[in-house]
Amino acid sequence: MRSTKKWVMLYLLILAVGIASYMAVCYKANPLGYFTNLNGTPYFDNEDYARKIKSTYLYEHRGEYEGVLVGGSKCGAVDPALMTQLTGLSYYNMYMNVGNFTDYLRYCTFLVEKCEVREITLMLSGFETKYQDQSDRGNVYQPPAILGGSRFAMLTEFLSYLMTDVHTTVDELKDPASDHIKTSDFLADGMRNRWSIVRSHKKNPEKATRSTVLKNQKNQLKKLFRQSASKQTARPLCLDALQRICTLCKEHDVNLRVIMGPSFLLDKARYECDEYYDYFEDVVRICGSVWDFSDYNRFNMNPYNFYDRSHYSKELAAAMLHRVFGTPQAEGFEDFGKLLTKDNVHEAMKQRKTDFEKYLQEYRQTGEVAFYGLADDSYLPWADTWTSPGMEQYQNGEL
Repeated sequence: MRSTKKWVMLYLLILAVGIASYMAVCYKANPLGYFTNLNGTPYFDNEDYARKIKSTYLYEHRGEYEGVLVGGSKCGAVDPALMTQLTGLSYYNMYMNVGNFTDYLRYCTFLVEKCEVREITLMLSGFETKYQDQSDRGNVYQPPAILGGSRFAMLTEFLSYLMTDVHTTVDELKDPASDHIKTSDFLADGMRNRWSIVRSHKKNPEKATRSTVLKNQKNQLKKLFRQSASKQTARPLCLDALQRICTLCKEHDVNLRVIMGPSFLLDKARYECDEYYDYFEDVVRICGSVWDFSDYNRFNMNPYNFYDRSHYSKELAAAMLHRVFGTPQAEGFEDFGKLLTKDNVHEAMKQRKTDFEKYLQEYRQTGEVAFYGLADDSYLPWADTWTSPGMEQYQNGEL
């Protein structure tokens, strides 16, 4: 009997040591960047579990950031340091890949109720009307336990990552985040790092733009002018979430600023249609006012202001902010962006339909649409780098 008991105890001890050893390996591997906040790494791969990493960071530094940018991946181009300069509030960029209104509501609620923010700038794009919730897309899209605040949920989530599957753990050990510092995001400001994109653009802008922004141009134009986006059904759910965000901010005396960001013509194939114009009017009605940069202005018609079909450059994002805040740097950009209210949104949508029809006729006659180029003053030349100020300081050894 004693012998059996000893063998059972030995078995349990070996099992416990084995589990503890594997947990230690998982912690070292840092699957999906889950343990970034614990191990003190100041940067992270934006393809990892950024929703968890950034939420945890903001919660741990609650009170330090008075304003937060919330939006999808397009929002990653907006410099929080410039927002700090323009608003006088310390700003953070809480962009997330595949932005959607379900997440916007989740994270706005978290920021307002748990992180003591005073202002939220909600960066929208027409893309949200395509999807309502993306949490079933994969682990990195799921809402982290810290949003709910349940200690039990946070503990079970933590333990689950300490027991990450072997395949994922081995892959992480082979390709650690430290190998990709030049393309990683800086945790202290959250801005998206697009160093490799800038390098390609600066080397050969024509080639880079053809292979990214103008890729599959014929198919995208066909989708746009057939108005394929009219089949989308998520719009009512988006509007409901937006209404709840507005109510949340009003009840907690948090200033909410809503901006519809720039959008290249080919990206409009994902949402532009008659139903979208009605949706846009509802967005303005709910918010009271919205800065709109998504129309057919000359900056949006220049592919060199974008680093792929869906994402605008840091320089275009800066011009957008200067227009919103009316700085001297906005001179010459009077035709870029317009503040829409319930009094002028209907006319703005009528003009948008007219512009759409103009390009539709051009497409029918020529089979294509003419864009502006590098020589046009609608092109905003790119800087030599695209990393956040904080990331540059870190790479230069200043932090």
